Amino acid sequence: MMKKCAFLLLFFFALVFFTGCGGSSRKFVDPAWFAPPSSITILATEPFVDNESDVLDDFGSFKSFRLWYVSYLERAFNQYFAATPYVRSVSDEDVEPKLVNWDGKDMKIPYFKRDKLDSLSGLVVTIDSLRFWRDVEPNARQNWVGKPRLNATLFYSIFSIEDDRLLAYGNARVDDTFAFAMDRENWENVLDRVVQRVVDFTPLGNGRKTEKLGVNSRVIEGHYN
Repeated sequence: MMKKCAFLLLFFFALVFFTGCGGSSRKFVDPAWFAPPSSITILATEPFVDNESDVLDDFGSFKSFRLWYVSYLERAFNQYFAATPYVRSVSDEDVEPKLVNWDGKDMKIPYFKRDKLDSLSGLVVTIDSLRFWRDVEPNARQNWVGKPRLNATLFYSIFSIEDDRLLAYGNARVDDTFAFAMDRENWENVLDRVVQRVVDFTPLGNGRKTEKLGVNSRVIEGHYN
């Protein structure tokens, strides 16, 4: 019961945060971080899906969805690294909020518990509070209905074990539109864009441009839309 209440509070915080930011993504990157890592571990808590029938329609079961999620995260991150990143599914108890000051305001970002995950090395990317939901994209034209879309929001952090230093953190909101029925490709497109948001404007990106996935982004004092 306590875990459920904690999730609802985090969900409410995420909803307020993204609504307040106008749905944009925000990111901080340590300006002294230049070198890509020799090894990287991705820690991912279980994602939340608003409409459970979407999972059953496209994956058959929640077990298959969870297996796909971890497997596709590895595939999406792998395109940016010479060495294969290790993706590890962790429980909510393995991650705790860390308070950082951003633009003069306190913000909670996900931070893995060192006492529970002491075998980690290299770079650790923590992905938390990933939420999927469907809606219809807004359209400025009158009497014109926008396309349906699959959305995702998340919070993340990037931490160096060797330097004992927080290198980057942020939130992200991405989406993918479809014409009629949603299928697995839409989930893949969204997860590709999630990963791209995490690696963009860091040494992890290896100079790749956001146009690769059709995302028009720019950095403005830690904000990009």
